Amino acid sequence: MNFDENTYIDEMKKLVDTAIEKLSKENYPFEVYTASIWTDPNAGVSSINFDSKTNSDAKVEQSNAWNKKYFDEYTAEGDFEQAKLFESAGTRNCNPADFELRNYVQ
Repeated sequence: MNFDENTYIDEMKKLVDTAIEKLSKENYPFEVYTASIWTDPNAGVSSINFDSKTNSDAKVEQSNAWNKKYFDEYTAEGDFEQAKLFESAGTRNCNPADFELRNYVQ
């Protein structure tokens, strides 16, 4: 099946509009810190995901704590190449699977 760019763009606009409408109708205040939109063309699925700052900070803290254990271990062994793989994850959760509102609208 050939990719129809116009259909895809129309569907994505509808997806974004649906997500905004749904988010505005929720009964609790949610401040979007990060938004992610992904598409799996083979499965024919797109998803919008939202994260809050609180959730992002918690996920980054967990990830950095886990990474630090191995970073310190490999550094102590002098294996700096392996240690580099476990450097700090940064300051923002970038994994939509860990977002507070993952697969919010598909």
